Amino acid sequence: TWKITIIAQIFLLPYGFLKKMYEICVDWVKYQILNRQIDHQDKILYTCKALGIQNNFFVLMPEEEQNYYLDLELWHHQNLTKYMDSLRTLQRRKEAESGKTKAFKRFIKNGGFGRISFDD
Repeated sequence: TWKITIIAQIFLLPYGFLKKMYEICVDWVKYQILNRQIDHQDKILYTCKALGIQNNFFVLMPEEEQNYYLDLELWHHQNLTKYMDSLRTLQRRKEAESGKTKAFKRFIKNGGFGRISFDD
């Protein structure tokens, strides 16, 4: 019922928040204060977070694809934005060449969904 859901959320929200804060503090101490190099497992974790995928999915990728993503160093914000911009440009090029996209743009230009036709 909704009461159980609210009670569960009341306990789970602080747990999730504290867990996230703990991860941030540990990373900050490890890499900012102690000046350690990012180890391989953390590189994988940060790359998965940047790409928005699960760690298990990343491990199942071929080795050369994993190395490609790790070499991009997507855990740095500027590298991630460059990578996402390149993906967007590739997507726009595909859409510009697609017949479906051209037909949809013509449809919108000619009135789109608000068009009334009396062809019945």
